[in-house]
Amino acid sequence: MKAYYSLKKNGIMFEDWEDKYLFEVLSKKTSSLMWQKYEIVKVSQFVDYSEAQLEEIISLYPKLSRIVKTRLQEH
Repeated sequence: MKAYYSLKKNGIMFEDWEDKYLFEVLSKKTSSLMWQKYEIVKVSQFVDYSEAQLEEIISLYPKLSRIVKTRLQEH
């Protein structure tokens, strides 16, 4: 995370088409909890989870609903 924010501070930004880190779309606390429970760091990792696991994740973190559904439609 520190490297990401250092790059951002210096004007280096990732493009929208590049994979997003969870801390880019969620709070640091929530993204940390996601790592601890599911070992998810990037949005692209959601395609590796079963539908039941994704439903559980969405029920715990409703803000992820749109992100997860969008990502799954891309695959």
